[in-house]
Amino acid sequence: MREKTCVFIGHGECYGVSLQQIEKELERLINWGITDFLCGGMGRFDWMCARAV
Repeated sequence: MREKTCVFIGHGECYGVSLQQIEKELERLINWGITDFLCGGMGRFDWMCARAV
């Protein structure tokens, strides 16, 4: 399953990254066959990724 997993781990702050950019990247990853998404849950970036997923 590792080949189909993406992990989002970021920083407490999130500079220069928008929810729309994350959503676009998620779409690209899904088209590549990624099926499992893990989020660290410790900072703003992690929570933006979790929200987008």
